[in-house]
Amino acid sequence: MNKHYLNFGISLLCIVTGSSVLAAGYCPAPAEIQSKSAYYQQKALAALSSPNGSSDEAMKLMDEQSAYYDNILPGCLQYFKTTPSPDCKKLTSLSTGYLMLDSAKKPAVRTQIEQLLVPLEKVCPIEVRTQKFIID
Repeated sequence: MNKHYLNFGISLLCIVTGSSVLAAGYCPAPAEIQSKSAYYQQKALAALSSPNGSSDEAMKLMDEQSAYYDNILPGCLQYFKTTPSPDCKKLTSLSTGYLMLDSAKKPAVRTQIEQLLVPLEKVCPIEVRTQKFIID
């Protein structure tokens, strides 16, 4: 019976921790984005060169890759809005997410990013200038 309570407690802890991470926003480090890009490229090449590869497998991989890239910008926006002392290097990830965004959505997001950058100008001056250059 004690194992039951222990498992329940661990499960509850995982849910609470996961929820707080999602609420704070997850912004991957630039190295993680680079690593994921290499991973998807490697998987695509393997699927194309494999005699057992199928178009369904390729489509599934493309969907997975799109979902990952589509979540970079919202996660980074949330991260910078809610994190008191953010990692300045992650502004590069914000830029990556912005550059991957559909051009029709960029004007609305540009305004959000401009507002987000104001409090970061003193903390991350070089990264903020770079970000402003990218969104202009």
